[in-house]
Amino acid sequence: MKVVLLKDVKGTGKVGDVVEVKDGYARYLLNSNSAKKVTSGVMQEIEDKEMSKERKNALAKEQALKIFAQINEKILNIDVDAGVSGKLHKSITNARISDELKKKFGIDIDKRKISLLDSEHVIKTFGSHSCSVQLFPNISANILVNVVETN
Repeated sequence: MKVVLLKDVKGTGKVGDVVEVKDGYARYLLNSNSAKKVTSGVMQEIEDKEMSKERKNALAKEQALKIFAQINEKILNIDVDAGVSGKLHKSITNARISDELKKKFGIDIDKRKISLLDSEHVIKTFGSHSCSVQLFPNISANILVNVVETN
């Protein structure tokens, strides 16, 4: 009997998979609400969900490409106060970089999608630092974060 899985079933398949199983096992899956019997209506529902997912994915990729065009290879200047010894008073974190991108470019990017390429997880010195922003799978923009002392 053909069934579509509503839950991940070890050894059988993952959610949304259409699998052929023996009748007794199919009854067990149906009774445990782990599967639905395949009908034309169920198949149409699965296809509609896949098409909807593909449309959402395409829109997200299009949006990522727009953001990529706006920020790739740009310089982001961040003004900070210096400490007594001429070092940064506070380190620059991914959250701060995200806030500055929102202020200067009007782009809201999650801080977890930002990674520093040439240092640890935070910027602790003045100067230029390379940074990567993951916008979509296989689409990442590189920006240069320039940390300067305010007068």
